[in-house]
Amino acid sequence: MVIITLNSCEKLFIDDSPGNISGMGYNNGELQIKELYELPEVILVIKPIAEGIIDGSLPRYGSGSVHLKITLLNYSDTAKTVYFPKGLIFKCNSPDYHHLMLLQTCWICLQANGPKSFILDTYCINTGKKHLAPPDVTFEILGLSDSKVINNLLDLIGWRKINYEMIIGASPGPKTDAYLDIMQPLRDLVWKLVSPGGNITNEDKSFIKSIPELSISEIPPKDSLGRFPDYFEEFVVKGK
Repeated sequence: MVIITLNSCEKLFIDDSPGNISGMGYNNGELQIKELYELPEVILVIKPIAEGIIDGSLPRYGSGSVHLKITLLNYSDTAKTVYFPKGLIFKCNSPDYHHLMLLQTCWICLQANGPKSFILDTYCINTGKKHLAPPDVTFEILGLSDSKVINNLLDLIGWRKINYEMIIGASPGPKTDAYLDIMQPLRDLVWKLVSPGGNITNEDKSFIKSIPELSISEIPPKDSLGRFPDYFEEFVVKGK
């Protein structure tokens, strides 16, 4: 009991402020997680998660300048939706390379009894580590960030359309300028928050507020226990 109490108190004194977030930026501490992530029981990751190039043959989701290639298997007899919530951290299994994070929830539908490969765009949260991890460096899906700095940013973003599939569509289109115009400022803001001396400015807030929001019907509804439905159609850009 004494050990548990000491550990709990120790966590309370972790300095979580812009430029000093444990495990992010140049801070070499442990990533602080408030909730571990678990895939649905009938879903498996069947290939190592690694950085990959943008493959025009694969659907693309998420937001950020780092592209992960993920392959999931649904071994149930019914179609399922996998949700990757905002604030989800992908921990790099090499101490030399960066960890990654989502700023917006994305959801991906898997057909019954089959695999699906896709590209997931994510944000780098380690300006002090190497970028562009080689194929033999892998990532694990860790959990939701417990950083108050990061969660403040997530609250500001809310349900705004920052994901690739919400702007361009999961199937890559000929132009991505509309996506880059949103993604790149958010990438720079994340780097500012995890690096020394940065904070969210009124200008940053105005930019975020200018991003269109999802309508109520476009957002996956949660039940009384905070769970998303087993199946919810993927976001579709109108007119595509």
